[in-house]
Amino acid sequence: MHIRLIATDLDGTLLHSDKSIPDGFLNAVDVMHAMGAAVVIASGRQYSNVLQLFENLADKLWFVCENGAVVYRGRERVHVSEINPEHLRGPIEAIRSIPTAHGVYCCPFTGYTEPCSPAVLAGIRKYYFRLNVTPDAENAALGDTICKFAVNDSEDAAKNLLPVLSKFSGRHIEAVLSGPEWVDIMNTGTTKGSAVKIIQEKLGISPDECAAFGDYDNDTPMLRQCGRSFAMDNALPSVKAAARQTIASNDEDGVMTELRRIFGNLF
Repeated sequence: MHIRLIATDLDGTLLHSDKSIPDGFLNAVDVMHAMGAAVVIASGRQYSNVLQLFENLADKLWFVCENGAVVYRGRERVHVSEINPEHLRGPIEAIRSIPTAHGVYCCPFTGYTEPCSPAVLAGIRKYYFRLNVTPDAENAALGDTICKFAVNDSEDAAKNLLPVLSKFSGRHIEAVLSGPEWVDIMNTGTTKGSAVKIIQEKLGISPDECAAFGDYDNDTPMLRQCGRSFAMDNALPSVKAAARQTIASNDEDGVMTELRRIFGNLF
């Protein structure tokens, strides 16, 4: 089957552990775009953060950001999944009892968070370049469009956050582990997979014509939305179980190796 869409996660998947882009990927985007393939960067990061990484190639890329809550075609926003703030009351109250927890109100182009320690703030800024730090973060975000509530725990998000926040998953919102230090809360049904489906439908591309790469639980819906799915060697066991194939790790350029196989070593 001819592949017409490539979707890849960033952290732990395409990017090396030092957050660098693998050699040859930017050229690969040019080649895949010229061949008519849609290239989708799918991340839990905010749009402005991801755009900065690929500024010179933005017009040749699709961006699925905030774990599927926002979709951009280049610099044009084509979808946003807005959360009813009332549905966040429970999670917001719950994390106040977790000393290591710190929330970020994510909006399509910026984020809002309350003051915190320099170390925690530095960790948050890795993924949220546009960030308003204010004691009134919740009210400030209410004047914007909240599409995700990201909760950071620098110790262990799976242990400290997920059991608490998963209790609020249901008809309106759901919590998903998106990294060692992050749990994201979004509208139920809003995932990287649902965002990729939006792109597939806009372009008239079937899932069988798509390939996806990921390493964490938030990537699983995207892997299931694509006919060819690849988990990195460094992926969680649950992600490997969901993918059709396991490939070399992010630090071993697993994505680039597989892209060269798919596109005949043209880059």
